[in-house]
Parts: sequence; C-alpha cells; structure tokens
Amino acid sequence: MSKLRTVTLIGRANVGKSTLFNRLTRSKVRQSAKSMVLDYEGVTRDLISQETSWKDIPFELVDSGGTTLNKETDHLAEEVRKKALKSVETSDVAVFVCDGYIGVTEPDRQLARHLHKIGVSTVLAVNKMDKAQHSAEQYEFAGLGFDHVSFISALRGNGVKELLNTVTGLFPIDSSTETAPESKYRLVLLGKPNVGKSSLMNQLVGKERSIVSDIEGTTREAVSEQIELFKESFTLSDTAGVRRQRSVKGEIEPLMVKSSLRAVESSDIVLLLIDGSQARLVDQELKLAFWTFTQKYKALIILVNKDDLCDEITRASFDYEVSEYKFLLKKVPLLRISCESGKNIDKIMPKVEQIWARHSQTLSDDKMTLLIQDNMIHRPLFVQKHRLTMHRIEQIATAPMTFRVIIDNWRWWGDSQRGYLENVLRSNYDLEGVPLILRFKEKRELKKSGQM
Repeated sequence: MSKLRTVTLIGRANVGKSTLFNRLTRSKVRQSAKSMVLDYEGVTRDLISQETSWKDIPFELVDSGGTTLNKETDHLAEEVRKKALKSVETSDVAVFVCDGYIGVTEPDRQLARHLHKIGVSTVLAVNKMDKAQHSAEQYEFAGLGFDHVSFISALRGNGVKELLNTVTGLFPIDSSTETAPESKYRLVLLGKPNVGKSSLMNQLVGKERSIVSDIEGTTREAVSEQIELFKESFTLSDTAGVRRQRSVKGEIEPLMVKSSLRAVESSDIVLLLIDGSQARLVDQELKLAFWTFTQKYKALIILVNKDDLCDEITRASFDYEVSEYKFLLKKVPLLRISCESGKNIDKIMPKVEQIWARHSQTLSDDKMTLLIQDNMIHRPLFVQKHRLTMHRIEQIATAPMTFRVIIDNWRWWGDSQRGYLENVLRSNYDLEGVPLILRFKEKRELKKSGQM
C-alpha cells in the first residue's frame, strides 16, 4: 500500500494553526482529535494528526506546536520545537502559517530560511486576513521567498479552498496515494495525570509520539495514532489526565478533561491506567471505571502501572483495597505492568485482541434462552410473591453486546433482576472485560407491533 501523503502545519505560537487544522478536518475528524484553540501560547504540545481529503485526494494533516529555530530553555517547549521541526522535515508539504494581522516577524524569517534550506515543498498561509488584503501586506510576505502564497482566514474560511488546491497540487503526480486501512476498533488510554499514559502510548506505537514528562498536564489533547497489528488496523489515542473537579484549574484544564471524555465516548476499548505504587484505588479512578464500563458501555482493561516500584507489601495492600470493589472488578481484567522496565507490556495487545473478540461476538439466542430459563427453574425470581417469567432473550447488537429480553411485565424487572440475568450470562460465557446492555420488552407489546 502506498504511503499516505503528509501535510504539516508549522509556524510560531498563536498564529492560528489549530484553528486552521480544525477547519481543514471538519468534515472528517472525530471530536476527540480536535485541536484546542485558546489565545495562549503553547496550548498545542503534542503532534495532533488526522486523515482528511480534498477532492478525493487523501492525506494526513499534522498540527504541530508553536515553533521557532531558537533553542528553548524550558524542557517541554524544547520537545515541542524539536518534534515540530522533525515532522515538517519528513512531510510531503509544509503549510507555513503566519499572522497577517501582526506582519512578518524575525522568527518568521528564521523559519522561512530553514524551510528553504531543507527543501520541503511549502505553501505560505498568511492567516487572520479577515479584511481585504493591502498590496503592502502582500509585498511584505512575498519577501519571504515562497512561490506559493495563500491569504486566508482560518476563522471565517476565506481562501481555504484555494489553499487546499495549492497543497494537493504539490503532491507528486507519478505516485499514487491510498486511504489508510479503516480502523477495526478505537483504543483509548485513560487515567489521572502522570500515571504513564504517554510512556505506554510511545511503547505501543513503537516510536516517540507523545511527549513524556514528569510534569502533570503535559498531554493536553487526545493524540491518536493508527497502528497495524496481526494484519489488522486500529486507532490508539493518548488522552489528557483526568483529575477530580475540585483539582481542575484555569481555562485549559477543563478543556483537557472534556477532550479526554470525548475520546472515551468515541472509543471501543479503554485502557485505564492506575499508579500501583500508590497501593490504592482512589475515588476518581473508581468513578472512571464505573463511568466507562456501566454508563458508556466501553470494553475495559485496568492496567496497574509502575509495578517496578512495588514490593510484596505494596501489592498486597493494593489487592486488599480493590477487593472492596470486586462487584465491578470481577468483570474486567487487571494486568500489572511497568512502562519503565517493560514488564508485561507485550501482553497488553494480545489481551486487547481477546477483549475485542468478546466485545464483537454473537451468541446463540436459542442457547441463551434455554440457559436462562433453566436457571430460573432452579432459582426462580419472585417480586412481591409474583414469579417472574422470561420468554426469550435475543442479541440485537455487538460492541457493545446488546440484548432484548422478552418478559411479561417490565415493572417487575429492576436492577436486581437485571443483575441476575447478567450473572447467568457471565457465568456461562467468556465475557470478561465487556459490558452487557439488557433491554426489556413486554411480550404483549411485541405482539401488538407484529414483532412476534
């Protein structure tokens, strides 16, 4: 399969790259991959990428962090700078975004010289041109020496179509491009800040995509990567850390939380990372597990990271703490790992494949019906001395597995009765890690509608 063409947006901070990224991917991108837009420098840190297309020409668009050629004293800012420069060097086309309202700056001139030096095909996009361009402004930016210049407004969309025409026109004509294979499922890393999500992302992807740091909040947006494993393709996303509401501060962190939760909602399987060295499962992690599994119906695997920092006492203490929540945790797999030492990292993806097979399986309606009816003969259900009857159970969807349960009167079937049916299914089928949705329908209602 031919390599998908890559287009990288580059420019100094706060010139509108993320706004342009969101506009160019609007018809294709899922909400979880959107770039955050605020009037602060350094909001975008990781490389955010998304496949999109223009006039049936597919390409991958990459939004980089604010970039200059001057080495940064701040470690994270320097990582942002190096990743952005590396990305543009390996791109088929660079879109050099400048601020038309401010005009040409010295960092712009330095970046322009660098782009000319490395020889990458470049389109200069002069952004924030919300009003008619003046010849003086056009002359000023023409001085940067690029053959292809587009005056645009990423906010309003002015000039964006012409920009796309120019960008795709620079792709080599003699090399065909193909759309990347469709993802079989979407996998999301979730957890509190600084539990090792970015480190695990980098190990699973096989390259350094997320910036790894001990500073909380390094990952501010959901960073996605398409991976091929066992001849199958899936999408892996690293999310911003989710912390308790009272700990959320400033304008950026609420957006980080929203971005992470949106990523979960668009996912199929969630890897919930927990810091095992803390020897306990904190309230926020428990809420994330419940919310993911019982409210959003996502397949779930719990990864207890930093096992290299744990001794037997710490592990025993953790096991004792989580035993209190076995009513949920007995339904999901738990794997101890260490991103630092590599312990059990190789077991994660085989476990994910097992979970996906369960999440997308189809069970026999007849066998399930006989199984449950047999259990209800030996252990009948009563509500106010009324013996309950289950006529039939039918699977109507996968991922998540969804069942229609045909009964006499839905008023008798509450959480306890629902739990009874789920326990019967889980005791007789391999359903570890996958949620079950039970929808009750009265037999008489189905007869009236002609469905029985």
